[in-house]
Amino acid sequence: MAVKCNNCGQGTKGVKGEPGIQGAKGDQGPSGGLSTVDYYSANAAGIQSTATQLGSTDNIVNVGLLNSAVKLPVATKNASLKVTNATAVNIRVYPFSGDQIGTLGVNVFDVLGPGAVRTYKCPVDGTFLN
Repeated sequence: MAVKCNNCGQGTKGVKGEPGIQGAKGDQGPSGGLSTVDYYSANAAGIQSTATQLGSTDNIVNVGLLNSAVKLPVATKNASLKVTNATAVNIRVYPFSGDQIGTLGVNVFDVLGPGAVRTYKCPVDGTFLN
């Protein structure tokens, strides 16, 4: 089941492993072609391997249970994206497998509290800073 990209007019995003249709090539984001704003449901399992993959420059998580999880795209130098937790619970933000967030360590999640907004910037391949 694909979810229509909200507020961006750039195509659709795949859900639960289905392939999405990438929008027009952009000049922002980890790999170009990312839509501007997308809404996501965090995966309830709360682990990296099943975390919901994020793929926009502006990601809003609006559905999630306590410690549900989302996953950042591959950390590519100069990438930047924003994650907003629009839920009433803490969510886990995992790096892409093999990457890391700040000094937390490889594959270790960052906690994003209710209502929090965090921008992740990538100064070097493999690491997002928050």
